Amino acid sequence: KIERDIDYQEWVDTRRTSEIEDTFLLEEYQRSWSLLTTSYENYQLFATNSVLTFQKYEEGLLSLDASLKAFEDYLQSENSYLNNLSTLYSHYASIISRNP
Repeated sequence: KIERDIDYQEWVDTRRTSEIEDTFLLEEYQRSWSLLTTSYENYQLFATNSVLTFQKYEEGLLSLDASLKAFEDYLQSENSYLNNLSTLYSHYASIISRNP
């Protein structure tokens, strides 16, 4: 009887821990989704800015340094977006693996 009660309590504790981890994982997934959305919008804006800056460079209105700086900003925003996408998929894979 005592061993059965101990086993049951361990099972309850394990289940509670698993539910907490599932909740945390879902919250992380939602935060990742929000961050991904924001980083994608930034990525699009930096892409547009890079194109416009290069056009201004071709017209002689901006220096090469300014054009390259805009392109560097674009590449950094792309990197941020892709890292956030990777994080989102990592959380998604964890969620799927935890569901029977």
